Amino acid sequence: MKRKLLIALGVLVGLLVVLVGGLVACAKVKGDPTFAVANTGLRASTDPALIAEGEYLFHGPMHCTACHDSSKEAAFARKAGEKVEPIGGMDWDMGPIGRPVSANLTSDKATGLGGKSDEHIARVLKYGVGEDGKLRIFMALAVASVTDHEIVALLSYVRTLPPKEHAVRPEELGLMGRLMLAFGAFKPKFMPAATYVAASDSADPKRGEYIANGPGLCFGCHSPYDFMDGMKLKGVKFSGCLEAEQGHEDPKVEVCPPNLTPHPTAGHITAWTEDQFLARFKSGAYSSKDSPMPWTNFSNMTDTDLRSIYRYLRALPPSARNSGPPIRPVGSFKMPKG
Repeated sequence: MKRKLLIALGVLVGLLVVLVGGLVACAKVKGDPTFAVANTGLRASTDPALIAEGEYLFHGPMHCTACHDSSKEAAFARKAGEKVEPIGGMDWDMGPIGRPVSANLTSDKATGLGGKSDEHIARVLKYGVGEDGKLRIFMALAVASVTDHEIVALLSYVRTLPPKEHAVRPEELGLMGRLMLAFGAFKPKFMPAATYVAASDSADPKRGEYIANGPGLCFGCHSPYDFMDGMKLKGVKFSGCLEAEQGHEDPKVEVCPPNLTPHPTAGHITAWTEDQFLARFKSGAYSSKDSPMPWTNFSNMTDTDLRSIYRYLRALPPSARNSGPPIRPVGSFKMPKG
């Protein structure tokens, strides 16, 4: 009996080796795919108002420097309202998927964006694809879909950044990442951008809806989207994450961005007043280094925009989906489906 089990186990292992070998070989044959995307035709402007709007988006709602800082340690050390040079170099260990690395966004020609065209930067912002047709996976998956107006504002601001020589190491794509890219799991972003609503002097839920569903990317973390299934929504928007992820600093904890709808028991911020919501964001304080929330960047947002987001969230239909404590011991909470 033991002999038969050992033979069966050997056959199974052999089949797995052949299967994995075949997938790797297939991925190598397919190579690094390129994607044909439409020419944006967008160019930087010297309009001071657009540059100022780009600066606000960059350091505030779009939280670009939350990733394009030099390291996680540097990002956590920042103070509320602080702006930093986006010299890049921060990386994320994603196991077999790979290790993305943020780029230097200053105007340095050798190590930054100084040698890149406006069209290249615009394409990466719009589609997550460069002029070479290669997919920038992190930009395609982890950055909000933005309107052409926002792209021009960001591009205009980035072009004003002084050069800062800072070479970052190339990002690494692991075996699973290569397979996912080769077989179409990673694709350019084509999610429609949120309808642009300009800032005003008074809080407006429509402006809050635009930020939360657009440049702020609040919906991306606080909704049950399935990263492994083409970012499909598996439940009610803003009802909390699909499933918890292991903490970046402490492997003994897991993290789940919570339900933001105004449900009386499941909603994480239902009991907060508008002033409490504003004060929490303006503090810029991290409750834990495992928190994925870019608190320091959001502290740069205007009071009016933060109040607008609060009023939008308060107007959402309440969802009873309990996503549990945002940061908790691994396995201590069973996530509901959808």
